[in-house]
Amino acid sequence: MDINKAKSKLAKLCSMKEVCEHDALEKLHKWEIFYEDAQKVINWLITEKFIDNNRFARFYTRDKYRFNKWGRIKIRYALKLKNISHKDVEDAMTEINDKEYNEILYNIVEAKLKTTKEDDSYKLKAKVHNHAQSKGYESNLIFNIIDDLLAKL
Repeated sequence: MDINKAKSKLAKLCSMKEVCEHDALEKLHKWEIFYEDAQKVINWLITEKFIDNNRFARFYTRDKYRFNKWGRIKIRYALKLKNISHKDVEDAMTEINDKEYNEILYNIVEAKLKTTKEDDSYKLKAKVHNHAQSKGYESNLIFNIIDDLLAKL
């Protein structure tokens, strides 16, 4: 594929959905575009505002937290894997509403407590904690909610 065709194909993709620089480079590599040419395409896409890592990070954070119910830890890690800068990651974290975040975690923990069959309270807490932690939530928040819910039983 030549550089102009790759440029227009990637511009079309970027206009349909948010794409970060890392994902765009992977696409270009997959299309066997040489590194120097790929950098030219990426620079053009950034200049023309097709790619904006900060904008991508914000959309990615909102989607993963609202639809996939991911916690901050998992979102941060996924953004770092996409080579999003620390500043852009921290900017994206402002998209998370603390009240809504805690409500989502509360619902996750509550649902897991209801479906987990365990007589030993220590093992029950461990199973529920591990489930919520695998979704990227912070241990202190998880344990606070577990303790709160168990106190109500």
